[in-house]
Amino acid sequence: MSAIIPCAQASNDTITLGVSSRVPNVNEDLILKTERVLTDHFGPKNFRIVHYSLDGLVEAIKEGEVDIFLSSAGLYRRMSSEGVRDLVALASPRFPDPNHSEGTAFIVRNDRTDLQSIKDLKGKILAANSPTGFSGYQIGLYEIFKAGYDPERFFSKTIFTGEREKMKGVVQAVLDGKADVGFLRLCYFEDMIDPKETDPNQLRIIGDRKKELNCSHSTDLYPSWTISTTRHISPEKAKEVLQVLLAISPTEKGAFWGLASNYHGVDSLFKDLKLGPWYYLREWTVN
Repeated sequence: MSAIIPCAQASNDTITLGVSSRVPNVNEDLILKTERVLTDHFGPKNFRIVHYSLDGLVEAIKEGEVDIFLSSAGLYRRMSSEGVRDLVALASPRFPDPNHSEGTAFIVRNDRTDLQSIKDLKGKILAANSPTGFSGYQIGLYEIFKAGYDPERFFSKTIFTGEREKMKGVVQAVLDGKADVGFLRLCYFEDMIDPKETDPNQLRIIGDRKKELNCSHSTDLYPSWTISTTRHISPEKAKEVLQVLLAISPTEKGAFWGLASNYHGVDSLFKDLKLGPWYYLREWTVN
C-alpha cells in the first residue's frame, strides 16, 4: 500500500523507530507488518528499528536517539514534556474506536467466592507485570482510585512479574495462590492464555464490562498502542511516515492504524495518580 506514496530520497538522515517492550497479543502482527512496510518504504539504509525496555525507551527519547516510537498511550503521554506528538493509534474489529481500545481485566480464581467486587480486593495481594506498565498496572490502579480508594495503600502487597511475556506469571501467581488478584491487559485473557497449559474456567473477571464481541475488561478504556514523533524528526518526514502508516491495510485479524483524538483520560490518570508529568505533585516544596 505504501507504494502509492513518493519514496523517500536517499540521504544521510536515518529515521530511527524506537519500539518499547510489550506483552504479546493478538494484534502483534500489525506491529511486525508496520516494521516491514516502513523499512521497505524508506529503505534499510535510511530506516532502522531499535527495541528497548520501557525505561530504555524513555531514556532514548530524552537523549534524542529516536525519531519516532511505538509505545503504549501511557508512555506517549508520560513523555509530553519532551515535545512528542502522536501520529496513529491501534484499532481493531473488537474495538474500532482508537480512543477506546485498551484496558485492564482484574482476574481472580473462580473458587474465590469471597472476591466479587473491587471492595473485596482491599488488603489482598496483587500480581502485575511492571510498575510502569500502562495496561498491566496503571489503568488498574486508576480504577481503584475512581472507586474511592487510595491505590497505593489498597493492596497489602504487589508482585511484579516483569515485562514482555511475564504476564504469564501474573496468571500463574493467581492460580498458585501467591496473589489474590492479577491485572491483565485487554484481550490477554481471551487470546493469550493457552488452554493446553491453563484452563481459563479456573479464572474469573471482577466487574466484567465485556460486550458481545469485545474482550473482558474491568476498567474504562483508553487509546492503545500509539506511534509518535519526537522533536528530532522534520515535519516533512513526519508527514511521510504518517501517510505510510495510514496506508497500511488491516491485518488478517483486522487490526489497523487509526487516529486517536482524545487522550484526556490518560492525562487524568497520570494527574490523579501523580505519575508521569504530574509526579512532582508528590513532592513538597517551598512554593
